[in-house]
Amino acid sequence: ALALPPGTAQLALRDISCSDVTHCLIATAPGAGTNTNQLVRTTDGGLTGSLVSPSGQNLLAVSFSTASNVVAVGQNGATVLSSDGGETFPTLISHTLGSMYSRSIRLGQSALDAYALGDTSAIAATTNGGEGWKLLRVPSSAQLSDVDFPTTEIGYVLNSAGTLFRTDDGGLSFSILNSAGGAATALLAPSVKTVLLTGPRGVRRSTNAGGRFTSMNATVVMSRAHGKKRRVKLSS
Repeated sequence: ALALPPGTAQLALRDISCSDVTHCLIATAPGAGTNTNQLVRTTDGGLTGSLVSPSGQNLLAVSFSTASNVVAVGQNGATVLSSDGGETFPTLISHTLGSMYSRSIRLGQSALDAYALGDTSAIAATTNGGEGWKLLRVPSSAQLSDVDFPTTEIGYVLNSAGTLFRTDDGGLSFSILNSAGGAATALLAPSVKTVLLTGPRGVRRSTNAGGRFTSMNATVVMSRAHGKKRRVKLSS
């Protein structure tokens, strides 16, 4: 019998695909429980299995196209892709976003590129004006607060703890950058090299793609009173 992690013995297995005699992925039957969107992955011919949760929708079928490339499909048109044999599924293809990605949206390099923040540590991205979306997974335990992609390959993501992430491969992987200050609340990346972080006090700028940030000692004209300008200093 396939040995699964504790608490998952009631999963109903329904569809299986293998790349060789030891590496297989198994889709589970949909139901009312919390584990109905999971795939079972085994690398030892079924002696043991681990759970992979690549989609918020029930996945009904899975198939290897090569030894490393996998596609799984499910309800409401959910389609997820893996390039590492099913260990991770960084790409989601769907024609609808759903309520999970309705907090905020940021335009990208062109008018057809957009990035929507999710309720979890994921970003929905489109490069065709919203006709199709893919899911970018950020290795963050905190909720994401802002995102900016100056190109389709290079992007920056900020979470609610003030941690700044950078990707150089379109969101397939992310690295952590040092933001050199408090927990920033927003970011702007007008170019690949230039990144601005704001909050909780002041503005910090990097001109070397997030390698180093310096505080900006600037002032902002807020209003005029009796012909005089009221200035507020931005300091970290």
